[in-house]
Amino acid sequence: MDSRYKLLLTVICACGLLAISVDAHAQDCGDKKSKPTWASSSYTRTLSNSYLEVVVMSGRDEQGIIDDAQAEIKRRRRLKVGEENAWIKSGYIASFWECNTNGSKTGYFLYQTPKNPSMQYSDIEALVASDKYPFSARVFVPGWAQFHKGQSGRGAFFITSEVLFIGGIVATQSLKSYYKAQIASTYNSALKSRFATNANVCNIAGYVAIAGAIGLYLGNIIDGCVSRGRPNVFIDKNGKMRELSLMPYASPASTGLALNLKF
Repeated sequence: MDSRYKLLLTVICACGLLAISVDAHAQDCGDKKSKPTWASSSYTRTLSNSYLEVVVMSGRDEQGIIDDAQAEIKRRRRLKVGEENAWIKSGYIASFWECNTNGSKTGYFLYQTPKNPSMQYSDIEALVASDKYPFSARVFVPGWAQFHKGQSGRGAFFITSEVLFIGGIVATQSLKSYYKAQIASTYNSALKSRFATNANVCNIAGYVAIAGAIGLYLGNIIDGCVSRGRPNVFIDKNGKMRELSLMPYASPASTGLALNLKF
């Protein structure tokens, strides 16, 4: 019984390390895991005082692609306003590059435009394009924060492992109750001894499953807070995002890791 649970823990840990290593691997050019959520020609997002849109351009000269994107966003704004010589304000937010099989590149350029042309940049939402996600209550549900960040491997690992541990708790407690009931149902000392041993093994296995479930849940919270995800766009309220970081510390009395929540 003990060896089986050790094997189960080993398999779960190995799957977790594999999922983390797969999600951590990302290329700067063409890797789907590093591609931002907004990197699509159909991406649009309306905010209170502005809206976002993406310009997609392809070519072989990177600077030429950038120039074409800037010309395109100006063309769209002039078409929207209806004045050919209008001075249009569309702020550049972020970009993402993909490498094509023919040697060319495709650039995705994210722009923010005020809803009212008379607005200043100080009047519209301040944005952050980053793979560092703000703190969210999703971290308290196993795997939810990871799926939200585009880390499907980690998300599946945390959900599956937590279900296995909880199932192990239920199974071991049920077996322990069964063996205890069997002890009272017989007068055979050999059977009583065997049932008592089995009940004790189930009790130990239950504690292992409980410890695993608690440890995994805490690991899910920490990973959901501090890990980087698929790049996204966030509203930067008051110049700051709610962010939780894990930092080592040292003092004359102790050393360890500290969780810091920034608002």
